[in-house]
Amino acid sequence: CSQYAKSLYSLVIPPTLSGNRRPVNSSLCAIKSQKLIVGGTKAEPKEFPHMVAIGFNRRSNGIAWSCGGTLVSDRFVLTAAHCTSSLD
Repeated sequence: CSQYAKSLYSLVIPPTLSGNRRPVNSSLCAIKSQKLIVGGTKAEPKEFPHMVAIGFNRRSNGIAWSCGGTLVSDRFVLTAAHCTSSLD
């Protein structure tokens, strides 16, 4: 089981502001996403320091990255309402 799990998940260190950079499991499943931006370019690391990735820690599956947001202060992130609704 543990060998199989290694092929599905990898340990990643998520970017945080709190300094808690504990590695978490991230899915390696080959889920193809549809490109929603036409003619855009990929952002470079640290190119947009005010942007955040929002994920939820699912105990058995690691973090599910699901939304994005914008830092509006040192304590608050502005995001869409559906990003904070129940995962169920």
